[in-house]
Amino acid sequence: MSETRELSDDAKAVLGSWFGMMNVDGDLHFAMQKVRPTDRAKAALDELVSAGWLGYSPAQGGGHTYILMRSASRWMRWLQARAKKGDQSVNFKLVEPLPTPPHGGEG
Repeated sequence: MSETRELSDDAKAVLGSWFGMMNVDGDLHFAMQKVRPTDRAKAALDELVSAGWLGYSPAQGGGHTYILMRSASRWMRWLQARAKKGDQSVNFKLVEPLPTPPHGGEG
């Protein structure tokens, strides 16, 4: 786990928004049934796993669980300060609905 690696602003925003109020070992689970992380949020989650901020565990049924490995409260304060300044670069959609399968069955 690298203490000196610089995180992207997207990764900091994800830490602040989803994990900023969690205790270490808290987790975030995506069942992947109705919504999923956007591509941008997923890239940030992958970066956070690579950097050692989050653990990752696949779940049954194709879900994803991310476990907070270190306190992220400073990133919540960082995100709030950026938002207060009107910085729109850290204001992005985190989840999106999964595509709905076509109706009518097979055949």
